[in-house]
Amino acid sequence: MEEKQIERRVSGFIERSKEYGLKVTPQRIAIYRELASTDQHPSTETIYKKIKDYYPNISLTTVYRTLETFEKLGLISVVNVLYNAARYDANLE
Repeated sequence: MEEKQIERRVSGFIERSKEYGLKVTPQRIAIYRELASTDQHPSTETIYKKIKDYYPNISLTTVYRTLETFEKLGLISVVNVLYNAARYDANLE
């Protein structure tokens, strides 16, 4: 995916988060960026493994809760649930 497109999605995410009163933290941006930078539909565990190097103190539970919050606010969508593993997508277009 093109860097400009990713940055556009991240900027939109930051704006919408502020509109919803959701605190914009580096960890939340990292989680969203991970979703926005792929055409795949990663699981929570996949996202966690990718951002753990940058944020070693982040927990899997935090990633789960963050994705749940994003989904409830309509910032991302749950694509499907297979074998009790939700998959997520930042592309709402």
